[in-house]
Amino acid sequence: MNENTVRDIQNKLRFLSEDFDSLPPIAVDGIYGEETERAVAQLQRILGFDATGEADERTLNALNDLYRAASEKRLPAVTVQIFPINDEPLVLGSTGVSQTMLNIMLGALAFVFSNLPKIQSIDTFGEDTLEAVAIIQHTSGLATTGQVDKPTWNMIARLFNEYRGGNREI
Repeated sequence: MNENTVRDIQNKLRFLSEDFDSLPPIAVDGIYGEETERAVAQLQRILGFDATGEADERTLNALNDLYRAASEKRLPAVTVQIFPINDEPLVLGSTGVSQTMLNIMLGALAFVFSNLPKIQSIDTFGEDTLEAVAIIQHTSGLATTGQVDKPTWNMIARLFNEYRGGNREI
């Protein structure tokens, strides 16, 4: 086994040691010595394999799968751009994915802020959406147009991301 392959195994074992208390953090030196062999054997025990300490194909496949899964868990969630890509504001009568997300956010905020109206339908920018948007714009110091442009969207998104519950007014 070449030095780069051993380093790769050691890096993955060290990374996984943060998730498995019984897996010791090991040095990454490219040498398949006693320390690496003990760590591989411990991984094999964790996996229910025979603890040979040998990095055989089955062990390496399991190591790679565990590493990939652990790496995915540690990554931040992928964000999705919801505001209309063409930067057109959402207005009374708007429909679509952006509109649906807007009403979901406003609906959640209406449970937190007592002065926002309850949103009746998530599918359409209705009078209730218009009223909620105007209240948020007015209380946030934005132009009170009732339309959801980027600054208004960002304010609603910030409120949605930050609210912690409770019954209060904006």
